[in-house]
Amino acid sequence: MFEDLSSEIRKVPMVRGILPFLAGIMSAGIFPINLFFLFVGPAILFVFLLYLWQNKSVNNKYSLRWAFGLTVNVILFIVGIIFLSAYKNRPYLQHVDESTISVLADVIEIPEERPKTVKVILNAKAAVSTDTIRLTSGKLIAYFRKDSLSSTIRLGDRLLLDNRFREILSNNNPHEFNYKRYLEKQGIQRQAFFQQGQWQVVDSLKGNPVKLFAGNLRMKLVNLFKVYGLSGDEFAVASALTIGYTAALDEDIYKSYSTSGAIHVLSVSGLHVGIVYFVLNYLLLFMSRFKSGNVIRALILLLCIAFYAILTGLSPSVLRSATMFSFIIIGSSLKRPANIYNTIAASAFFLILINPNILWDVGFQLSYLAVIGIVVFHTRIYRLLYVKNKLLDRIWALTCVSIGAQIGTFPLSVFYFNQFPNFFLLTNLFVIPLATLILYAGILLLIFSFLPPLATILAFALNWITWFLNTIVRFIESIPSSHSKGIFLYFEQVPLLYLGIILLSIFIVQKKLVYLKLTIVTFILLLGFWSFATIDAKTARQLIIYNVNNNLVVNYLDRKQNILITNNYSPDTKKQIEFIAKRNWTRYNSAKPEYIHFNDSLLTTDRGEIFGYRHFWNFNGKIMVIAEPSVLNYCNPGNPLEIDLLVISGRNYMPVKKLFESFKPDHILISSSVPFWLVRKYEEGLKLKNVNYHNVSEHGAFTVQLN
Repeated sequence: MFEDLSSEIRKVPMVRGILPFLAGIMSAGIFPINLFFLFVGPAILFVFLLYLWQNKSVNNKYSLRWAFGLTVNVILFIVGIIFLSAYKNRPYLQHVDESTISVLADVIEIPEERPKTVKVILNAKAAVSTDTIRLTSGKLIAYFRKDSLSSTIRLGDRLLLDNRFREILSNNNPHEFNYKRYLEKQGIQRQAFFQQGQWQVVDSLKGNPVKLFAGNLRMKLVNLFKVYGLSGDEFAVASALTIGYTAALDEDIYKSYSTSGAIHVLSVSGLHVGIVYFVLNYLLLFMSRFKSGNVIRALILLLCIAFYAILTGLSPSVLRSATMFSFIIIGSSLKRPANIYNTIAASAFFLILINPNILWDVGFQLSYLAVIGIVVFHTRIYRLLYVKNKLLDRIWALTCVSIGAQIGTFPLSVFYFNQFPNFFLLTNLFVIPLATLILYAGILLLIFSFLPPLATILAFALNWITWFLNTIVRFIESIPSSHSKGIFLYFEQVPLLYLGIILLSIFIVQKKLVYLKLTIVTFILLLGFWSFATIDAKTARQLIIYNVNNNLVVNYLDRKQNILITNNYSPDTKKQIEFIAKRNWTRYNSAKPEYIHFNDSLLTTDRGEIFGYRHFWNFNGKIMVIAEPSVLNYCNPGNPLEIDLLVISGRNYMPVKKLFESFKPDHILISSSVPFWLVRKYEEGLKLKNVNYHNVSEHGAFTVQLN
């Protein structure tokens, strides 16, 4: 990418320093680490480093300078491991145990209203037992049954809750998003559901006063939108785009933005902070003519970005982006030239020092990759084409920004979302200018809300522009092949893809054959990986018993069929099943799912590989029985039927002794349709029989390879 790659790398010491540090953090997050060896290792390396530093005969030899650099990088790598390990070992909910009757906790985020519940993020303050109150800390999730009382919970309320909090378990379904791990990275490990009478508000206006002010200001703007006539999709999109209030977004409008490649505007993040920065920076360029003008401009920009961060409720994504742009502003205001890569690396390092788990945040990853993509590629792509017309030149510049951001983010976004918007260039040509107008119209509406005539005009403009944006997005979504879906990338393919992009980019600029060869090798490895995965998907034949809350879900997959056998296929349950299984279906390029209730009388296929009658199923020679009380009516006690899988289901108990009188299974499963109290009863009976079993609710999905 550079005329002299090695000399350019030496110009970015912050980047060179942060990379091994980040590698250490990632290693500690993925692999189990022994802290004893980590402390011994750095000590030995540090002594070796001092030796190299003091030994002039070594230090003066240019050929041995690699040893010094290698030692520094290894030390930084180990420091990263120690840093994350220490962060993970912080105390969480100390003194909250079986003796705890109640937990005192503050509401630290604006409550999220759902159709049947109210979701609240809490920070525990005290554990209350029969005779003591002990201080504690730790974030929690509480779900309250939606009613007139729970709907009044506000940011800053202090709640006294019955101690119903339990550890958040992972579903462990194949290729499913790991919600447990995601929450752990947010510092949340327990959750609970509350009915009326199991909690009460004991105080209000508690917590960080700045965050309370920010949350109230945010809700004031939401209410202003309603007062001045915004409603429906226009209200939902304007609220999400300007201040990150997403509670009003429905599934249809969200899908339209996702399919068209405009979903990034509905999540307040780097794009929105960037719009605030670039527009204001352009308007304040005249100040550079005056003495100390650059410093004053930097202060104004920092204050405006801080105000916008407060306006959005100080959400983590905005704070992250505000920090990044604050470093860029400070760096550009210095009299000496600042390297943009060092500035970006410094802002990332600052955020990681505050919370190393931010490294696994999807928003953090995509924000920084988008900025890096723009910085690296925008100018180089822009110079490829000279456009004389000013309007067309602006369109071309905006196109280059979109291409740069997409190059930086598309491997990771495909990995996370399994789709790619084919018309992202067309979408962004309209979305970014319109989003800029909507953002500033919303802010001006708040500022001039004390002048009703002007506020009414601003609200009318905001409503109309948002309607136009929604119309454009829906039109692009309706274009045939507007997006490519069903794309599956393994984690190992993502760094390979980024490596290929980097090597190809360096070759295009430097024209050195070695980089072309390395690029070809990288893409051959990617092609080999993809070919192996494709062959595996085409030959795979699986039976999967998923972990779906309160439901039995058995999935038969092969290259032509995707059959779901379940006890419930209501619309809500179908949506839940498809959310859980979608990535696995994408991985195997599965057909559209066909739903069968296990009590349906008969199911056959063209090839006769599946045969089912009520509770009894044959999958390519594997015999499965879905055990509910009525199944015993079909059996002959004392003459047990030899089967491969016995799947215990339902809410009614069947004595374990009777099950073994009727069946002789190779594997026993307790499905996720069995309630918790009944699972414990079955486990007691199975342990007395001294047989192995698999509890789907606790240990996750069970997969049988039928090949």
